[in-house]
Order: sequence, then structure tokens, then C-alpha cells
Amino acid sequence: METKFYGKRIVVAGFIIAAFTMAIINTTATFYMAPVCKEFGFSIAGFSWVYSMASLGAAIGAIVAGSLITKFNIKIVMSAGAIATAAFFSSLTLAKELWHFYLLLGLCDLSMGLMSTVPLSDMVANWYTDKRGLMTAVVFSGVGVGGVILSPLVENMITNMGWRASLLISSLIIIVTSLPLCLFVFRRDPASIGQAPYVLPAEEKKPAKRAEATGKAFEGVTKSVAQRTSSFYILALGLFLLGILASGIMVHIPTYLYSIGMNAGTAMAVLSAAVIIGTLGSGLFFDKLGAIGGMLFATLFFIIGMVCLIFVPNVHGLLYLMSLTIGFSICVAGTGPPLLTSIMFGTKEYSQIFGIQYALFLAGCIAGPVLSGYIYTGTGSYNTVWLIFIGITVFMFICTSLAVISARSLRKAEVKGKAVPHTEGASAN
Repeated sequence: METKFYGKRIVVAGFIIAAFTMAIINTTATFYMAPVCKEFGFSIAGFSWVYSMASLGAAIGAIVAGSLITKFNIKIVMSAGAIATAAFFSSLTLAKELWHFYLLLGLCDLSMGLMSTVPLSDMVANWYTDKRGLMTAVVFSGVGVGGVILSPLVENMITNMGWRASLLISSLIIIVTSLPLCLFVFRRDPASIGQAPYVLPAEEKKPAKRAEATGKAFEGVTKSVAQRTSSFYILALGLFLLGILASGIMVHIPTYLYSIGMNAGTAMAVLSAAVIIGTLGSGLFFDKLGAIGGMLFATLFFIIGMVCLIFVPNVHGLLYLMSLTIGFSICVAGTGPPLLTSIMFGTKEYSQIFGIQYALFLAGCIAGPVLSGYIYTGTGSYNTVWLIFIGITVFMFICTSLAVISARSLRKAEVKGKAVPHTEGASAN
């Protein structure tokens, strides 16, 4: 009896989690800064630390999630995360002191870590041998799609209903869209329902051009083995630098454009659309060209985008090229960390290894805006910021490439005892 491959449901459900829960917490949370500061008299600088605390919570959540999903049923872990995320986000309506916002949004992001990036990436890695890059991209493109849809909705709710009502409605959206999926849809691995990871049918197979292409079968190594390799720490440095780039650039682009008398709204709208397209494209690049090829494309787009930022005051037409190239490159912050981790270390103890690597990426996200701010304050010029970030981009590419090359010795030609891969139309055992 033929059965449909269940991994497709995992991808669709993951996309929904990204489009609603992750987009609400990661994208629309910044909309509350102005009304909250106005009501309570907080300074913008003081309230900005709320988002740093959120990133810190997310980093802790990533490490905790990586451990919990290997010890407990992933449905239980993700369901608990969904309930806690909605509860902490709605509890922000009760906050009155600045430290209340620090604590509650930090706990909210920690809880979201139990149901978002680490468990979703872990499931995609387990369910897909071929097309892993594309499926990872499809899942996390939901953040961009959700941001486009929910941003104007939340902005309108805050304006017409108040920020507290908007928080409550957003929390309701989180629990309604996520909890049923966590309880009834997600399965950590194919073996739990008698299936095997997806591979392309033999007639569609093409020889891999790179040893680290995502479709190459690789069971992987344990966390303890990974931590004894230089590639683990080189990758950690590369992802830390990627986090600095992603947040350091994105947070300061609107301020920079306003400072030179340009409208940031249109530019950010184009950039958001480019992120969605770029996320899907980055997954294909990783699948077809391997890890180094995928990171090379992102690096080149990063550099072109920052060169455009330097010259856009004199050539206004570069604004749209900047938006496109930054959008096409910044998306690798979503697809790069999980794909690099699975390519280098396999799926054996992926969630535990990725939890640590992703936490270091988030540490870079915390440091990025601060570094950009200090450079600008010290030099009085955003051009210096962009030039230094071009250097960081090159160093990031060198680190990730060296990590991939160093990790090639860990890969195996065959994995003994592996289940028969699932192809379209294959029967379940």
C-alpha cells in the first residue's frame, strides 16, 4: 500500500509556525517601542535593551531546546513552548516597569526557542536527505511572508485599539495557529511512523559536485566528537560574525536612510520582498552548489549591498539595488546556520550541536547593533560602519569555508544500518 511522504506536512506546519509565531515575536515586537515609551516615559535607548534581552532569551532557548527534544517527545516540548510563548507575550500587557519588559520578552523568546528554529531545523534535517536546503528555506521563508502580512495588521491594531489589545490578539493568533500543529502534526523523525528520509528517485539523481552538498547521506557525529574538532569552533566564530552582520546592518539601515533624507519605508518593503525570494534561492544554492557555494553568493550580495549604501547619497537609484542585494544576502542568516550545521556534523545529534551553534549566532545578533552604534558614534560616519562590515563579511566567509573544509574528514561514504530512503511513490514499510 502506497503512502504519501509525511515530511511535506512537517514543512507546511513549520512554515505556519514561522509565518505566525516567529513573525509576530521577531518582526512585530519592535512596533510596541514607541507607544510603550510614550505611555511610561521610557527612553528609546533604555527600551532598546528589551530586544537584546529577547535575543539572550532566544540563545538560552536554543540550547535548552537542543537538549530537551532528544530526551522528551518533541510534541510535548513544542506544545509547552507554544503555550508559554503566548502566555508571556500576553503578560506584557501587565508590565509597568522597564525591567518587567526585559524579563517578560526575554522569557517569551526563550519559550519560542522550544518550538521554532532548533526543533524545526532538526525535523527538516531528519526528514530530508535530498532537497534539505530547499525545504529549510521554505520553512523559514514563512518569517518573511508573515512579516509582510502581519506588520500592517499589527500597526493598525496598535493605532486603533491600543498596544495592549494588539498584544492580546497577537497572543491569541500564536496559540491558535501553533498549538494544534505541535500536538497533532509534528514528528521528529520518519522512523517514528515507519517511513524514511526523502531522497530523489534514482532517475532524477545527478552526481553531486561538492562533497558537502546537502543531498549526500551523512549520519553524522555526536556532540562530544564535534566539540573536539577545530571545525566546530571555526563555524561558531563564522556564525557569530554572521549574527553581527545580520543585526548590525538591518537595525541601522532605516536610521541611515533617514539621516541622508531618503524614505526608508519603500526601501524596507523592497528588502522584505527580496528576503522571501532570497530565502528560497539560498536553499537551492546550498542544494546545488554546496555550503561554500551557497555562502559565496550571500557574501557577494552582502558586499554589493554595502557598497550601494556608501554611494546611495550621490546615486539615489542605488537604493533599490541595495534593498535587493541586502535582502538576497541577509536571508542566509535564517538558512545558513541550520544547513551548515547539518552538512558538517550530520543528523546524529544535530539538535544538540545546532542549539549551541545557533546560540552563538544569536550572541552575534546581540553584539551587531551595539558595534554599529559604537563605530558610528566614534567616527560620525555610517560609511565607516559599512566599510568595516565589508571586512567582517569577508572574514565570515573565510571562517565558514574553512569550517566546511575542515569538517570534510567527518563525512562517511556509507552509513551502516540506515533505513531505506523514501522516494516519491515508495511504499512505507
